[in-house]
Amino acid sequence: MARNLLRKHHDRRRQWATSAERLAVLAQEGDVADQVSERRAALEALATLPEHEAEAVILASWYGLGPAEAAQVAGCSARAFTVRLHRARRRLADALSLTRTTLQEQR
Repeated sequence: MARNLLRKHHDRRRQWATSAERLAVLAQEGDVADQVSERRAALEALATLPEHEAEAVILASWYGLGPAEAAQVAGCSARAFTVRLHRARRRLADALSLTRTTLQEQR
C-alpha cells in the first residue's frame, strides 16, 4: 500500500513536471501572428531563389537529407550540391532580411 502511494506520488510529480515543461515551451513560442508573419516572410524569400537553389534548401532543411542523398535527388555530385546549398543559404538570408524589412514597413 505504501509503495503504491509513493509510486502515485512520483507519477504525479513527473506529470506535473512534463506539463510545466510544455507550458514553458508554449510561452516561449509567443504570438501565433508572429509565427504566421515569419512563415510568410520565409516563403516569400524562398520564392526569390532560383529553382535549383530553392530545391537545395528544401532537400536539406525540409527533408533533412545529407549532401550525398540530396545530391543524388538533385542529380549532381555531393560537392556541387554543397556549393549550391551554401550559395542558396546566403541568398536566402539576404532575401529574408529584405522581406522582413518590407513586411515591417507595411505594418
